[in-house]
Amino acid sequence: MSDSSGASRFVRALRHRNYRLFFGGQTVSLIGTWVTRVATSWLVFRLTGSELLLGVVAFAGQIPLLILAPFGGVLGDRWDRRRILVVTQALSALQSIALAVLALATSPSSRSSSCRSSRASSTPSTRPHDKPSS
Repeated sequence: MSDSSGASRFVRALRHRNYRLFFGGQTVSLIGTWVTRVATSWLVFRLTGSELLLGVVAFAGQIPLLILAPFGGVLGDRWDRRRILVVTQALSALQSIALAVLALATSPSSRSSSCRSSRASSTPSTRPHDKPSS
């Protein structure tokens, strides 16, 4: 199958309203998931400076998938799939909002001082924007 055939199938699929809604919703959802994972990893590394904890966060992000995936197929067969999608996306959005509120709830001065102290104890900073101003 050539690339132009695949592109024409994609364009034909976008003619259907339901597919456009699904495609747009999935795009927003996947971007939100990616941003949340990057922000979580970045926050953990900035606060701790620990590569080990960064790996723990990445691993912990996969635990729900490993545990809940076998049950997801059963639920998808028995319950309304649209309702499952709406509920899971809403829960994901609430989780991201809660993470943002918790991350922003601390004062900026305590965040930056804890970042500086953890980095100062592990390795010296070579980036100019990481050095505290005199």
